[in-house]
Amino acid sequence: MHGTELWHWFRDNSRNDFGPWIRGPRITGDHDTVAGAGCIIQSGYGTGPHRNFEVVVPLHLNDGAIELRHFFHDNRDVRLLWIKTQFITQSCAGLGGIIQSSFDSPMHGNFEVVVEECRGAVVHYWHPNLHVEESWIRTDCFDTLQPHPRLANRAQKIVQLTGEFDREGSDLRKWVNRTSCDVRFFLGAPLRKVSNVMVGSGDVDRCGAD
Repeated sequence: MHGTELWHWFRDNSRNDFGPWIRGPRITGDHDTVAGAGCIIQSGYGTGPHRNFEVVVPLHLNDGAIELRHFFHDNRDVRLLWIKTQFITQSCAGLGGIIQSSFDSPMHGNFEVVVEECRGAVVHYWHPNLHVEESWIRTDCFDTLQPHPRLANRAQKIVQLTGEFDREGSDLRKWVNRTSCDVRFFLGAPLRKVSNVMVGSGDVDRCGAD
């Protein structure tokens, strides 16, 4: 972030001298006001040797609300501008995190996002990448526990590739299939199957659970 703008920075890691970071194109547009940090991944989209970048970032709206918006960059040409696409939610109350899963298509699996929303809940959204024009779909909510909600920074792991079982406190319930990383429950809310995902405690904090 630079003020109310979000910029892309990169570094050439083919050099061994740990050279400086270089500022690339601005991600957000002239009329966008950034409300928090963005999250970036490199997806399976794109036709060249370097696949596209995908970013989700919270933006202020004119009515005082905050939305979580998706941007992408076509890496066939690094000089191209970032493209603003659909909003994910307009009830954003924190930050968001994004991955690309293996659901629905071996070529372009769905995008999966978790984001803190109003009313103190972390919500899962997904985008059906078989049809890029479709809207994001809201699914499960990681319910907070009233009157004393658990802090997400106390949870050590959500999913890891080893399939190891972890448990944090009496209210966090999770069952993991050791061969498929099939997560059954998190904070009592059912989830869909997740494959090849690792999320540590720092990622949970970034997604804004409160």
